[in-house]
Amino acid sequence: MVRLMSEIQVPSEQERKELRQSYAEEATAQEILEKLEANTHDAVSLRDLYRYAHGDLEGFDIINIEKGLASNPAMRNALRRMITEAALYHSGEARAAGESGPIPRFGNGFSIRYQTSKTASDNIYIIIELIGEVPQLKHILYIFDEADTCKSFTLPPPRNGIIQVLVSRDDPLLEMLSDPKTEVMLR
Repeated sequence: MVRLMSEIQVPSEQERKELRQSYAEEATAQEILEKLEANTHDAVSLRDLYRYAHGDLEGFDIINIEKGLASNPAMRNALRRMITEAALYHSGEARAAGESGPIPRFGNGFSIRYQTSKTASDNIYIIIELIGEVPQLKHILYIFDEADTCKSFTLPPPRNGIIQVLVSRDDPLLEMLSDPKTEVMLR
């Protein structure tokens, strides 16, 4: 059925007002849905955060998780709690810094000390001594600062209860170990 233009009735002022209102509501709802979809796409699930905390880094967007951690203090705190629960060794904060540079750490069943390389004085050995029976480790050192920001470092496997890592004096790992407010955990 074809209608002629002369047969179409112009809506009344009240009907036009209602149409404008309906259109505005529909446009607002669409905008909200689009924003929710965009935020959901970037959201980090608790499952993915748990996998990240336990070193299961295969099959999901690590960059998205690290972006979320950088902007969300609650997520950083949750990650810290997950890693603390899973850590086999935990040092807590260092007692005091006597001089500048990396601070020796002591925890239940392990210690961290430092030794300048004899062959290259601009390098330092980080020596982690595991005391007693050494459990199966994931070989990851986690360091948390006061804001729950976490940096993780992959370590070589222990040899006779000792893990040695050679780093330059300007390495970020050494810088974090020089801060008495950081907390060290080993998995």
